[in-house]
Amino acid sequence: MHFGAAVCACSDVNKDGVGDILVGAPDYFSTPQTLPGAVFIFSGKTGAPIGKAVGANHDRLGVGLGGTVNDHDGDEFPEFVVAGPLSDAGGTDGGVLKCYRLFPVVPGTYCTGKVNSLGCTPSISFSGSPSASSGAPFLINASNFISQKTGLLFYAHQPASAAFQGGFKCVGNPTLRTPPQNSGGSASGSDCTGTYSYDFNARIQSGVDPTLVAGAEVFAQYWGRDPASLSTTSLSNAARFLIHP
Repeated sequence: MHFGAAVCACSDVNKDGVGDILVGAPDYFSTPQTLPGAVFIFSGKTGAPIGKAVGANHDRLGVGLGGTVNDHDGDEFPEFVVAGPLSDAGGTDGGVLKCYRLFPVVPGTYCTGKVNSLGCTPSISFSGSPSASSGAPFLINASNFISQKTGLLFYAHQPASAAFQGGFKCVGNPTLRTPPQNSGGSASGSDCTGTYSYDFNARIQSGVDPTLVAGAEVFAQYWGRDPASLSTTSLSNAARFLIHP
């Protein structure tokens, strides 16, 4: 991809108080013949990826990075400018200069879940979009937990990968917790049919945690009871997401 062909330490694109980093990859492609190129945005606060912009066919976007500019679309976040010198939009290899907004940003997963006492690995997933204003839910889900056991989602504004209860604690400190839930699943016996689900948009918009504002990075992981394990607990992998306006 020629990742790093251009690098720009720019001003704060997600308004968390710390400048961010743009990295060009002008040979990024989905099919080798197209070479749209791409620009990746990394948080200056946590180092985590927080966004990506992909060019059009043959742009080779990311050879040049102009950094942030004013807020042209009125979403209260600055846009950033990048160059695609081989764009054919205005004629063969005429080049193009493009202005992008940070949002929307697609959530992702990272870290490793802990194999539980039944040999299953709990897994985190999500649906919807994290937002400070949308009425639609953003569900953070987990599966492969022990049935009929108490669990909860915990989160922070920093990632981590530290040994914890026989697995990995994937979120940093300070850690915040959501209310406990029951995993449900099979009504009798013990198996891996337990699941959890939490509407994080409801938490964002409730005001219970004033740190959950538009532009904030969030790193979240599920924890559940597993009485037959040495630690008596179970852990999923983790989700990372940026809260949209």
